[in-house]
Amino acid sequence: MIGKQKMGVKVSMAFAAVLTFIIAMGIAGYLSLSRLSSEVEVLYVTDTVGSTLLGDAQDAMWQLRYGVSQFIAVPSAREGIIQASPKIFSSLEESLKRYSSAKTSAEEEQILKRFSDAYAEYKEARPKWFALYMSGDTAEAAKFREATIFQSGARCVKALGELIDLHRKLGGERQQDAEALITRIKLQNAVLAILAVLTAAIAAFWLNRTITVPLKQLVGVLEATGLGDFSRRL
Repeated sequence: MIGKQKMGVKVSMAFAAVLTFIIAMGIAGYLSLSRLSSEVEVLYVTDTVGSTLLGDAQDAMWQLRYGVSQFIAVPSAREGIIQASPKIFSSLEESLKRYSSAKTSAEEEQILKRFSDAYAEYKEARPKWFALYMSGDTAEAAKFREATIFQSGARCVKALGELIDLHRKLGGERQQDAEALITRIKLQNAVLAILAVLTAAIAAFWLNRTITVPLKQLVGVLEATGLGDFSRRL
């Protein structure tokens, strides 16, 4: 009876060891996948969506600046340019608002601040230039344009260009971090797989000894008993 109890304890211990290791592997795998999922989400939201938003903002800024040139060159288009301006401004502002709401670096925040300052000047001066030009004082309108919307518009374009370049740079760094994480997860899984095989082999060897040795002893006792030797005990 005591031998059976000892064997049962050993079997239970081996099973518990293997089960514990399997649970540990599952937890490690879950944590790794969770982290990888988070990295992928950051790459998508910050890089893919961010690039689209910056592209939309840059396109809107160029539409606004092109509208000024068209206002001079194509008199018949002036009313349409004025009417379309609020929608273009709104599109630009919404794009940058969504971009700013994501995780941005301190350097990105500085560039956004420079853009915001220049953009505020541009947005305020543009309708004033329209009104001044429409009044017929083209010489004064040209001076006003040179001193206001030309300068502030150029600063806006420059800031957006710097922001796009920085975004690409940071995106490349995040891509490298994600690739390094994938490499670490692969290595971790390989190590865990090796440890799992070793644990299973050790458990199998231990169980084999736990079961085989008593069986050999039992066979020896049975053989001795068959020969008339009743002195042997398990």
